[in-house]
Amino acid sequence: MDDGKLLITRAVDVDPGGGGDDVGVEMGEALRLARSQLWSDRARAGRHLSAVVGRKPVDTVVRSLLLDSANTAVTDATAEELLRRRDAAGLRLIAAAWHVAEPEQGIISPVA
Repeated sequence: MDDGKLLITRAVDVDPGGGGDDVGVEMGEALRLARSQLWSDRARAGRHLSAVVGRKPVDTVVRSLLLDSANTAVTDATAEELLRRRDAAGLRLIAAAWHVAEPEQGIISPVA
């Protein structure tokens, strides 16, 4: 049954808010998607991996997705999921990315 949930190893299932095509994607698959040429795959990976931040390899990949210079949709999807967590781990990653982001990367808006 396609219920729109993502299985990430032994973590609690999360509803990525997506279109239900994410069933059975595991953390390894999400890490692979994070390296995809397709922005939609990278955005999907950002949503999924945001559920399990707090592990060094995952944090490194999520930080790179927050700074995706090819498509701001990747940044948006990843940041939204991190903010939904409402915890220090998610905010810490957003703050770290914000600190090094260039204004044209979309994570920060230029001041007029």
